[in-house]
Amino acid sequence: MNWLTKMVAAKTASRRLAWLVPHSAMLAVMVVALCGCASMEILSYRTIGTVTISVEAARSTWNQYVKDGHATPDQMIQAQDVYTKYQSAMLVLSDIVTAAKAVNPSTDSGQATPVWQAAIDAVSASAADFVALIGQFTQPTATPQKVGK
Repeated sequence: MNWLTKMVAAKTASRRLAWLVPHSAMLAVMVVALCGCASMEILSYRTIGTVTISVEAARSTWNQYVKDGHATPDQMIQAQDVYTKYQSAMLVLSDIVTAAKAVNPSTDSGQATPVWQAAIDAVSASAADFVALIGQFTQPTATPQKVGK
């Protein structure tokens, strides 16, 4: 890949991420709001799907950024830490859904328990943190223009 192709690819990815960062949290909130009457299991799966799309878009941008040699070791550690928190939150939510189904598979009141709601909130927040961090790292910085004589 020549330098121009790399620059165009980086700008395209950062534009996509620039849109995604402010909208990822809003997408998760919309899922919760639109699913008020749905079961908590369905709401959980929709939340998982929504935030997964946002996180995977950020990961794709991050992977390209790292591949192009722009990431510092400190940025790589920070990104890994925030992504690990996101994965942990997803596992907790998944475990809560599985446990709820095992305890009472035939009924679902549709009401969020405090633990369930906290898990959904943690997934949404950790995904938003990851997307924002990647956006911060990959945003192109303004390069000073040389002024003629």
